[in-house]
Amino acid sequence: MTPLRRWLGLGLGALAVVSSGCNILSLPFFLAGPEPSVPAKLQKLASEDKEKTVKVAVLASSNLEVRDQLARVDRELSALVVKHLSDLCKYNKEKVEVLPVNVVERYKTAHPDWDRPLDLVRIGQDLKVRYVVYLEVDTLSLYLPKSNNQFYQGDIDIKVTLVNAKRPDDEPVIDTCHELYPESPISTFDDPNPITFRRKFLDHVAERIAWDFTSHPTEKDYGDNK
Repeated sequence: MTPLRRWLGLGLGALAVVSSGCNILSLPFFLAGPEPSVPAKLQKLASEDKEKTVKVAVLASSNLEVRDQLARVDRELSALVVKHLSDLCKYNKEKVEVLPVNVVERYKTAHPDWDRPLDLVRIGQDLKVRYVVYLEVDTLSLYLPKSNNQFYQGDIDIKVTLVNAKRPDDEPVIDTCHELYPESPISTFDDPNPITFRRKFLDHVAERIAWDFTSHPTEKDYGDNK
């Protein structure tokens, strides 16, 4: 097809869409190409060599007091981060292999002193991964303060540390994650099970943590924090 005919065809196609009452700007692939995305906020894990697989381990720990509603929050959070990071890297067609949470938990069980002292490079080398993502949950609450537990509004602070186990002399990359979810508190009468709300909240947090390490669609920034 000649360039003149190609442009004529595109012009006629656009005219047909407009004539039919459709908004041509709602067709991003027609004008803008691939869906816009936001790059990794902390560090992209995927290799620039698209044929090279990068292995990653996610570990989490909690400094919270032991209460039923907050029990094993570290394991649940790490499992959700593994899921979101794996899914998003697959969506981005990146060769990133995130170890299943049960593999990491078996390692922690076999090494009960794994964090005394904490040596993330050694852990990464033991697990045979390039990167270790370490999450330290410092504070977590499920309820709006001074609401007598009548309204849910999750609030969490996490220290996020990334180390390259293949390059032990590199400085760790460190960030903090603070999330308030949802933006407007919701009544516990609408969702009386705090464990269900905790799951939704941690899923939201895990998705945001995954965004630290790979790109995500721009539209996600206007998603579920309602």
